[in-house]
Amino acid sequence: MQKTLISIAYCALVLLASACASNNEYLDTHAAGFLEEAKDGNELVERYDLNADGRADMEKVFLVFKNERGEEEKLIREKRLDLDYNGKFDLVARYNKDSRLISESMDLDFDGKFDAENTYEDGNLKVQQLAPGFDGRVSVWNEFNEKGELIKKGRDTTGNGRADFWEYYDEQKLVRVGYDRDGDGKPEYFEDSEVLR
Repeated sequence: MQKTLISIAYCALVLLASACASNNEYLDTHAAGFLEEAKDGNELVERYDLNADGRADMEKVFLVFKNERGEEEKLIREKRLDLDYNGKFDLVARYNKDSRLISESMDLDFDGKFDAENTYEDGNLKVQQLAPGFDGRVSVWNEFNEKGELIKKGRDTTGNGRADFWEYYDEQKLVRVGYDRDGDGKPEYFEDSEVLR
């Protein structure tokens, strides 16, 4: 369910960005598209203006290197998006040396603090950290299997920054819950799905 909520929120962010880009009050004589690039050593940053206001709303960060034939190549390392055009990046995606997504951070309420962090392994969502209070404080941790199914959810119910309540899933069905009663960050007490019904 949390994965679905994040997907919906992400789609809403993209739709908001599209709506803002089409609003004439933001447009001037600039054309939307590539704006500039800056190189520092072996790092190249390309900046794009998505809503034609003359300011960068997207950045792509590349590692620049020479291949075995001596030709210059670039490898994507990070992509940053300002979806509400306020000058702050709301989505930051990071890539590994094979150009595969390894993590993405999202500011879902545009307050400058990231509220969700997704971590990927072999292109699959593995761990999701959420700050449902939109205060930047993570209190929900979701773990997924290689099929993208939720297998474990941890919650911080005391506000100390550590999970103290866990839900365990099998084939997307809740099968067990665990409680940390002594504050050591590990569950000591469990209830299975029959007890929960």
